[in-house]
Amino acid sequence: MRRDTYLDLSAWQHAPSILLRQVKAAKAAAAPRLEIGQRFYRVGLPTVVWSVARVYRDGQSLEHAILTSDRRDLDNKTLSAAVLMDSRQYRQV
Repeated sequence: MRRDTYLDLSAWQHAPSILLRQVKAAKAAAAPRLEIGQRFYRVGLPTVVWSVARVYRDGQSLEHAILTSDRRDLDNKTLSAAVLMDSRQYRQV
């Protein structure tokens, strides 16, 4: 077989990692962002409303929110943005 019929795969060596970074960046840009003051309630429990008090990213760049209860200021919890934005678990007020 002639040498020029083989594909030169050296140019494609880094393509998977580049594509993975591009996909991650596109998902991050398209993902809804949490903002301080947004209010959510747990599906099936609409009487307790949680307000976003603080938003931060952890060591793996996952967004989290610290929530405070509208009923009691001392009730706090931390949830990931993915959980809060999942309409099967939480809904925005």
